[in-house]
Amino acid sequence: MSTHAALLACVCALLSAAACDGGEADASSSCEADASSACVNGVGALRGFYNAYPFPPNLAHGRDVNLHVTGSLDHLEHFALRSNWRDPRAKAPLRVLVVPCAQGNDAVQLATQLRQAHLSAGAAPKALGEVVCADLSNVSLASSAARFENTRERLDEYISILEVDLLQLHPRRHGSFDYILSSGVLHHLPSPEAGIRALRGVLAPGGVLGVMVHASHGMHAVVEVHTLLQQAAPPTLDYGSRWRARSPAASSTAYPRPCARTSSSTSRTTT
Repeated sequence: MSTHAALLACVCALLSAAACDGGEADASSSCEADASSACVNGVGALRGFYNAYPFPPNLAHGRDVNLHVTGSLDHLEHFALRSNWRDPRAKAPLRVLVVPCAQGNDAVQLATQLRQAHLSAGAAPKALGEVVCADLSNVSLASSAARFENTRERLDEYISILEVDLLQLHPRRHGSFDYILSSGVLHHLPSPEAGIRALRGVLAPGGVLGVMVHASHGMHAVVEVHTLLQQAAPPTLDYGSRWRARSPAASSTAYPRPCARTSSSTSRTTT
């Protein structure tokens, strides 16, 4: 099984278990069949997964996680990014695209830098540039938008929200961007190459594209653990038997429960 196929199978398993949450044991087959429609294509599966489980998960539970890969705009300008946007007389605002928006960590870092540049130049918000935070998960976008609005610096004045599938980005509809940051998404797509083409299609001439993907060797330990878990709960088992909810004492994060209820006295582990 390819990496992408394995990922989508895992996503579909989670979606099925989540959709069957609260079902009875004799209804497991039907509820899993209903959930299978979410797995017809990879994009639909990913949208459903991240709507159910926004990432990073701790942020969704009120605990901010400073997880981001954003670099300094000054640093990027030193190597490639144009810097004339900082001059109000140039009237050449910088357009930055963050995709996926996720919980807005990278957008916050970039918008903070843009805000400082605006204050230094005495310019109104977005006069010198803006950050466009794009995602296919409306749940993630709603969470991010609320976060931007609630910042002391009112970073929402420098950020625009865009609900879109990365593969549907088009310069005629969305314009072009001087800097595109895509962190942790291309390797989830059925075709990472198609994702790269979509990003290049909205990259301005001379623009900068920053991409972070999982390396096969970097995920080696995770793959090994996944292999061990598959041996304990082989794919031949139905999803309701493979997935178990964590004990509330183990974690405050809500994990999907199987269709068939288990006794409250039974020890349950995540598989």
